[in-house]
Amino acid sequence: MEEIKEKENVRVVWSPAVRWSIDNEDLKIQVFRYKGSESRLFPEFYYETQKGIYIKDLLKAFPKFDRNILKQFILDLIKKRVLVDSPLKVKELFYTQNSLFQNKYPQSIRYDSDELNRFKTEQLSRNYYIDAYKINLKDRECGISEIENRKSWRSFDVTKQITFESFSILMGTFKQKQCNNQISYYYASAGGLYPIDVYVYIKKSRIENIEEGLYYYSPIDNTLKLINHVEQIPTDIHFFNNQQIFEESAATIFFIYNAEVTMPKYQGMAYEYALIDTGIMVETMNIIGEKLGIGVCSIGDMNFEKIEHMFKLQKNQIHLHTLELGLKNV
Repeated sequence: MEEIKEKENVRVVWSPAVRWSIDNEDLKIQVFRYKGSESRLFPEFYYETQKGIYIKDLLKAFPKFDRNILKQFILDLIKKRVLVDSPLKVKELFYTQNSLFQNKYPQSIRYDSDELNRFKTEQLSRNYYIDAYKINLKDRECGISEIENRKSWRSFDVTKQITFESFSILMGTFKQKQCNNQISYYYASAGGLYPIDVYVYIKKSRIENIEEGLYYYSPIDNTLKLINHVEQIPTDIHFFNNQQIFEESAATIFFIYNAEVTMPKYQGMAYEYALIDTGIMVETMNIIGEKLGIGVCSIGDMNFEKIEHMFKLQKNQIHLHTLELGLKNV
């Protein structure tokens, strides 16, 4: 197998997000079931890969097992991201929390609007330490209209274009600048490393002077670099409730974490800091968008894997978040 030969010097680890078990002599790995001889590899296969191992050494670890079946099994586990050689994706990272949180609420809050509204009312009314001594603060507005008026926009005006100047200002939120001969940005980042790469998908005829396509935003020189103008991003990457937002938006912003930038310094905690960085960037864009009359909506989940090939990402670049933006439909 030519494909396995290319990967022999790759070090893989059993994903900490993945469980396995033996069920009636079948091997179960998450939702996948292997009915052949693969179950005989366990638990030794798990022990070997849990601590990390080069594929060439993994092949040598089971000399009595059918080599072709072993190679195919390893390739299949790599394809399914059971064996990984890069940081986990966000969904993989947090999937394990499902079994740890004891949920007392019905699953219907995820799809029943009435149930969800009752749930939101309860959660937004939470108040702790009722009997504690309290100090009443002055009830004053902050005086910054862009913050006071900020809200998510789920509907956009498709009859007008965003001007090139407005879009330039909005994207310039993330540009690199010089301050006292030092590199600086308009927003904060852990360790001053700025590991979030920004990609922009521009819709046809929605932004003045910019052709449809997928671009990388370069903060160093404040430019958009076209990386894919052939493929269109399909609507069905979004769940049904978000598809109209995508259809009406002028552009989609993708926040991609580059682990090469911060994991050498912060190791695993760099992932948490990257999520915080992304939140800061999203709020900054919300505020600037409010000033420019551009509405912004955060998308909680989507099928990024369907379009990931378009971005030509390196293995340590990970999609964290997506924004849709457009002219406010008022």
